[in-house]
Amino acid sequence: MKKSLILSSLLFLVACSQTSNPSSSTIQKQADSGTPGAGQAWGGGSFVDDFSYWGYNADLWQAIDNNNGAPFGCTFKPANAFPDVNAQASVKLNLQLNTTGTRCAELKTKQRLAQPRSTIGGTFNLDNVSGTLASIFTFKRWDTGGGAWQEIDIEYIPNWPGATTTSKARYHVAVIYQATSTSDKYIYEGFIDVGTGIVTSSNYTNALFNWDTASVQWKYGSNVIFTMNKGTPPAESFNYAENGYTVHVYRNNTYNGTLNVASAHFPTDLTYIYMNYWRGDNSSGIQSFMGAYPSNNPTATARYTSLYYTRW
Repeated sequence: MKKSLILSSLLFLVACSQTSNPSSSTIQKQADSGTPGAGQAWGGGSFVDDFSYWGYNADLWQAIDNNNGAPFGCTFKPANAFPDVNAQASVKLNLQLNTTGTRCAELKTKQRLAQPRSTIGGTFNLDNVSGTLASIFTFKRWDTGGGAWQEIDIEYIPNWPGATTTSKARYHVAVIYQATSTSDKYIYEGFIDVGTGIVTSSNYTNALFNWDTASVQWKYGSNVIFTMNKGTPPAESFNYAENGYTVHVYRNNTYNGTLNVASAHFPTDLTYIYMNYWRGDNSSGIQSFMGAYPSNNPTATARYTSLYYTRW
């Protein structure tokens, strides 16, 4: 999730398969036929990065070196994306928060080529540290290739303060749209309770979304947990003013629930794929979204064993 998405939502929260029109309830990771080799660029086909390229495939991913500013409490540094001690044999990428909580990690595809009729996901987990978040998402807008802000999110939150169950709502799904930097913003979202498996360091659970031309469906493990469809949205849950425009929020926190996204707001453009791990700056707004990062500044890690993009 990018800085300005958080700023708008932190009050309540960031080669093809030839299968023809597959059922969205059964789509899973399919054959890898487009992963770039050494020195090759990604051409937009299906890929699987199993993180055996000394942590990640540098011909596919760009490690970000950037400080997004508030409400992020850390700077994305390339050195914070690295293999574990077993290096290539581990097929595990660590995204780490360290140096008294001031450095974190983000990777994005070098090309903006992801598009509808695809599955995007991976297997990962994160430490159970309040105030942190790990994610897989798509993102583009006027300052990353032009056109409207369009985003689809998978976000793991270990300790969401607004949870209403004992295991807490740990999975945030979202579709975001904003036509220009001064237009009204639209956030369609759900906080879904998926239990505590994602904060068990030895457990890697598959998480993905199926992005079709008129729907986005999120799966956790083998279960469908939420679906957004292109259509007439319900009455908005709430709205608030931000930077001279209005942010309209539509929310359903029901496991396996549905939410309609206005046709004009549904993601359709070519986009980048991201993964990141970061902490909030402990401002009051970000704490309402992901909790408070502890005052002892613990080092924490999100561990990815794969990330894939499948055309269908």
